[in-house]
Amino acid sequence: KSKPLTAINEEEIPFAIPENWVWVRLGDIFNISRGGSPRPIQQFLTDDENGINWIKIGDTDIGGKYIRQTKEKIIRDGMNKSRFIKADSLLLTNSMSYGRPYILKTDGCIHDGWLSLEPLNENIDREYAFYVISSHIVQSQFHQTVAGAVVKNLNSDKVKETLIPLPPLTEQQQIVAKLNQLLSEIDNLKTQEQALLATQNAFPKKLRAALLQAAVQGELNERTDEDARDLLTAIQAEKTALQKTGKLKKDKPLAAISEEETPFAIPDNWVWVRLGEIGETNIGLTYDKKDISDNGTIVLRSGNIQNDKIDLSDVVRISSDITQSKMCRKGDILICARNGSKSLVGKAAIINEEGFSFGAFMAVFRSSFNPYIFYYLHSPLFRSAFDGVGTTTINQITQDNLRNRLIPLPPLTEQQQIVAKLEALLAEIDTLENAA
Repeated sequence: KSKPLTAINEEEIPFAIPENWVWVRLGDIFNISRGGSPRPIQQFLTDDENGINWIKIGDTDIGGKYIRQTKEKIIRDGMNKSRFIKADSLLLTNSMSYGRPYILKTDGCIHDGWLSLEPLNENIDREYAFYVISSHIVQSQFHQTVAGAVVKNLNSDKVKETLIPLPPLTEQQQIVAKLNQLLSEIDNLKTQEQALLATQNAFPKKLRAALLQAAVQGELNERTDEDARDLLTAIQAEKTALQKTGKLKKDKPLAAISEEETPFAIPDNWVWVRLGEIGETNIGLTYDKKDISDNGTIVLRSGNIQNDKIDLSDVVRISSDITQSKMCRKGDILICARNGSKSLVGKAAIINEEGFSFGAFMAVFRSSFNPYIFYYLHSPLFRSAFDGVGTTTINQITQDNLRNRLIPLPPLTEQQQIVAKLEALLAEIDTLENAA
């Protein structure tokens, strides 16, 4: 026999309901009882698959509807110190994240963080009760009645006093069917919205990649009468002359490019080359921490490449002497050669000032065609080429690896056309992205 519930007065009723409905208190239609916890719980837990499901709030999904399985089980002796609940029972959290209803889809025992709501007759649809308890009208009553300064708890007597509108059983079932249909449609719309948003967010990146790939395939510029083979011959002659005078170190010969290596067709007046054929590559210096100084030479690192530009907001300076081979020149391309995150390997920026060195995990590329090569380094052609480089723990580009990268080389005038076109188109994408 439970404590009599307070009579419902007209001032409590928040809104009008159909004439064949009635306002009731939860205690009028449910037997509401609290769970129990055998203690110490560790002595009752078991790995036996025949154990009793131990239903915890951690087995729920916030915003979910059902509890289908549990992470833990208890021995049968624990049932005597807990409350055993059958499947299809209605549960309500009464502490911490209080007021969350769930429909149980498995048998098990509930601890004292749960209230069990068992209908007093067969004319109560559990799913209707789930929805009405989830509604603002019930949740606002819970918020007004919780006790506890730090940990908020729902007293079972207060839950019994909670006011709800009760339709006849047939209308309860109609409401549940309609809500299930509408909520399913809402979930579908949310899924579509999330997919659309993901597509929208990914679109600028995909568009950039498509433009860069089109650029290195010769699809963004007009053809000229120039031939890149003449440009390559001039580059090789210049390198040979510099090597003879000792101004340029003689590199190890690069392997000839086979037809099987080339990933796609390029214009007739373009030529496939390796990066080492048209420029210099170098890996940065290793410095000692004791050489770090507030007034030394700036050593560029991976973090100094931000959004494809050099960022000097956080720099390291060293005081020791640095050889010229480890110093950057204006116009050099700085490349991240090694990083714990594979996605950051290969990120690059053009250096627009003199006087910088670069660290051991960085590489520099130097040529007369750096604006075009800068965009090539951001193209899918280059990125896909080195995604598999490195071990499972270290991702890196070695100097030999960089020198051997294949690049389609256009004549100089067409390079300039490509760079101008990309600068204009990529700036428009940035504007659209920032406006979104």
